[in-house]
Amino acid sequence: LWADLAGLYEQRLTDIYDDFLGRQLTLTLARVYEEHLASDAKAVERYNKALEFSGDEAEPLHALHRLLERTRDFAALATVLGKLVDVVPDGAQQAAFLFRLGELRRLEFKDLDGALQAYRDVLDREPSHPGALAALEALLDEPTCAARVLDILEPVYESAQNHERLTYLAWKRLELISDPDERARLLERLAELSEHQLGDPAAAQIAYGRALLERPDEPSYLEQLERLALQLGRWAEAAAVLETALQREDLDDRVTLALALKCAGWYGDALQDVRRAEFYY
Repeated sequence: LWADLAGLYEQRLTDIYDDFLGRQLTLTLARVYEEHLASDAKAVERYNKALEFSGDEAEPLHALHRLLERTRDFAALATVLGKLVDVVPDGAQQAAFLFRLGELRRLEFKDLDGALQAYRDVLDREPSHPGALAALEALLDEPTCAARVLDILEPVYESAQNHERLTYLAWKRLELISDPDERARLLERLAELSEHQLGDPAAAQIAYGRALLERPDEPSYLEQLERLALQLGRWAEAAAVLETALQREDLDDRVTLALALKCAGWYGDALQDVRRAEFYY
C-alpha cells in the first residue's frame, strides 16, 4: 500500500509546477519513504528535493540532519549542519549544530583549521559550552594549532575569571615560547596567578624560581623567591634554584657574586649547612 502511494506521489510530482504544492507533496513523499518504507536513501533524496522549492527550510533540514546522522553520511551532514546554523534563530541550537560540525571536522575529516573555526563560532554564541572547551583543550597537544587554540581559549577564561584554567593555559603557552625575556614575563604572570588567585604560594615560588633561571639578572625574581621561602620555609628549594643558576657559564660577574652570596647566606642562616655556605662564600 505505502509503496503504491509513493509511486502515485512520484507521478504527481512530475506534473506540479507550483512551489507550495510541490514542496508539500515532496515532504509528504519523504516522510512516507522514511517512516513507512524504511528507505533512508529515498527519504534523503526527497528532503533534498524539497529544499529546491521556496519556503521554510527548517523542516527538511532537521529531517536531513536526523537521517544523515543515522546513515553516517558525514560529508552531506556537514553541509546540512552549516545550513541549519543559518536557519535556527536560537543561539543555543546554533551552538549545538556548530559543535557537531566541529567534531566532524576534527574527528572524521581531520580538518583542524575548520574545526577551530567551528569551535570558535560555538564559543561566540555560548562561551561556557563544555564540549567546545574540552575539544579545544584536547587540541592543545597538536603542535600545528596549539597557539591558535590558546588565542581562542585565553579570552574566554579571562572573561569568566577562571584562574585555574588560565594558569593551565599559561603553562601550555610557555611550552611554545623560546625567548628568555618572554618566558620570564609569563612565569611572573604564572606566579601571580598561583599566589593571589589560586592561593598556592608553593606553586608561585616554583614559577618565580623558573623565571629567575630565565633571567638571573632580574633582582625582583630573587626577592620574590626569598620572600616565599621565608613564608613557607622552603629554603632548600630556593637554594636549589640559585645553585642551578650559578652553573650557567654566561653569567655576568656581578650577577654571579650576588647569587653566590645570597645562596651562601641561605645555607648558613636558614639551612644550617655550614659546608655549603662556605663553598658559596
